[in-house]
Parts: sequence; structure tokens; C-alpha cells
Amino acid sequence: MLNKIKSSLPLAHFYVIMLCLFFQALTFSEGYRIFAYINLILVLIAGVFCRRQTILPINTGIVPGVLLLLVFIGAEWLASANFSLTVKPIRHLLLAIGLMVGIALLSVHHTKIKSRLMPALTGLVYAYTIFQCIAVYILERPYGTTKNPHYLAIYSAIFLVISIYLLLKHTELIQRVLLIFSSFLLGTLFLYTSSRPMWIALLLAVFMTAFCLRRPTALILLLGSSVIFVGLAMTNIGNFKSRWEDLILHANTEERVIIWQDAWQMQQHNSSHLQWTFGHGVESFAKDFPGYSRYHMHEHIDFNSPHNILLELLYQFGIVGLMLVLLGVVLLYFQIISAYLQRRNIEQHAWVYLLLLMVLTIDFFSVSITLPFFVSINLNILALVTGVTVYLSNIGKR
Repeated sequence: MLNKIKSSLPLAHFYVIMLCLFFQALTFSEGYRIFAYINLILVLIAGVFCRRQTILPINTGIVPGVLLLLVFIGAEWLASANFSLTVKPIRHLLLAIGLMVGIALLSVHHTKIKSRLMPALTGLVYAYTIFQCIAVYILERPYGTTKNPHYLAIYSAIFLVISIYLLLKHTELIQRVLLIFSSFLLGTLFLYTSSRPMWIALLLAVFMTAFCLRRPTALILLLGSSVIFVGLAMTNIGNFKSRWEDLILHANTEERVIIWQDAWQMQQHNSSHLQWTFGHGVESFAKDFPGYSRYHMHEHIDFNSPHNILLELLYQFGIVGLMLVLLGVVLLYFQIISAYLQRRNIEQHAWVYLLLLMVLTIDFFSVSITLPFFVSINLNILALVTGVTVYLSNIGKR
């Protein structure tokens, strides 16, 4: 009986992670937290009871994550007089690292779960599409199951990319038809949000992918994307043309630009040498910014981040924290791109690396100018990309 439970645990852990990601995509907070904590418990159990040869292959995932957590906890301790591990951003970071390590752990049991990967991923695409379409078009909720158009835009774009990947991989006619229909619906949801940061991030993702592809395929991708974007501009579907024209004509008075200017002024006037180095603390921006914000003074509108990852991390964690995050992202990009270039002629996982590249770019560049860095949606997507990268590296070595 005990052996049967032990043998079924990897599959249970796999579905826990899938459900955690699914509820996060829908921003069902309670469901996400339940499965995130279950995953964390399973990771801790594995760390205590698994054999040494099981743990060693995932050190590449554990060590950077633990170091990142320790560095930010140390910076928060230096910067904040009221230091606490229960601060929400630190808790988000802890759960995201648990998610990353949990995904890396599954690589040890790849032979048990590999047959479940495609069906589970396909099911997630269908379920997300159905939930959001019902919420937007039937229940008439403006941002679907989310409370923010950028959340809906980010995950709709990510699931759109995943659905296209699955469309290339599935051979059954019925699955291809359903995935084409899902891709169309996800595209309409994406346009429905009118999220300019998301459009910019998707464009960057397309160009970065084209950079990695061989010339004929890259040219086809760029040409196809150009036709789509030109068509959107000519028809103004989803206010595509209007939103771009408004950005170009009023760039100097854009809300974000004014916030950036005020945030930079706060950074200069409110930071000692120590705070330039280690920052003011993870919750400091929202607390300090009203004293410098023109929106707070004239319109009584407050912001919990400057919608700029550079200014946000510089103020919260100083030059040390900012450089650490940027270095981590650069190294992740390097790992994904180099792994793809090494494998594009010899194994099927090369396409998974391209998928990871697009998901990482969509998330990082859209969040960088819209949301706080330590929001759970961003940390979990970064954890997902990092965890799958470690997963692929481990099964490649084995």
C-alpha cells in the first residue's frame, strides 16, 4: 500500500502544479494559494525524504532560487525597520521558488508523467479559453475572471502561443480544429483588452523568436506577423490603430511617463548612499510615493508601483537588487537560447525552448511597464519558465 502511494505521488504532484498554474491564470486567489502551499509541502517532503541521487539533479534549480530569496530577505532586513517574513511580496517569492523547484523535481519522474504532459496542457488551454469567454461575453465581466486588463492580456497571449505550439504538435484532426478555434478566441480576448504594453511585448517575442530561427522560417514568421499587425491597424480591430496613434501623439503626457518622472525625483531626493545600494524595502514605494506624485496631489490617485521595473527595483532593493534581477533574467535568456541553438537539429524539445522564450518575453516585458515585479503572476511565470528549463536540462542529461 505504501509503495502504491509512493509511486502515485509524482503524478499527484504534477496535477497539483497544473491546478496551481490554472487557478493563477484565472486569478482565483484561494484556489491558487491552496495548491501553491500543497506544492511547497510536497517539495519540502521530497527534500527531506528523497534519496541523494534524486535531489542532486535539481540543484541547478534550487541553489539560484534559494540564493535569490536570501538576498532579497537580507536586503529587506537592511532596508526595513519593521522586517517580517510575512510581507506579501516575500511570501509570493517563496511560493514561486517552491513552484520552480517543484517543476524541477518532476524531471526525476519524467518517464511517469511524459504521457500526461500534452493532454494536460491541451486541457488547460481549452479550460482557460472557456472560462474567460464565458466571463467576458456571457457574464459581461470587463476583464474576464480577473480584475485587471493586463492580467487578462498576459495570460491570453501566453495561452495563444501555447495553443499554436500544440497545434503544431497534435496530429488528430479534431484536436487541430479545436486548437484553431481556441487560438481565434484567445486572439479576440487579447485584442479585447487593448493592452498596448502587451502588444509591445508580443512584438518583441516574435522578433526574438525570429532571431533564433533559420532564415526561411524566420522570414515567414516576420512576414506573417507583419500582415496580421498591418491588418489590425487598417481595420482598427480592438482599437489597435487608435491606441497606437494616441501613444505616439501624447507620449510626453502619458500617465506612465509622468509616474516615471515623479518616481525618479523621489529616488534622487529620498535616498541615502545605503539606500541607493540596498534600497528602501519591498513595500516602500507605495508608502513613499504619494509625497512626490502629481497624480496624488491633484487627482488623489495612488500607485503601488512606478510601472517601471528599473525604477521599482532600484527604489525597493537598490543597485544590488536591480543588478541581481537583471543578471538572473539575462542568464535565463542565455540558457534558453543557447539550449535551443544546440538542439534545434537533433531533438523535439527545441520547440519547447522556443515556447519558453516567447512566454518569458511576453511576461517580462509586459510586466516591466505595467505591474509590480513582485506580483504573484509575474513571479510564477518566471518560476514556470525557469523550472521547465531546469526540467529539460535534467532529462537531456539523463
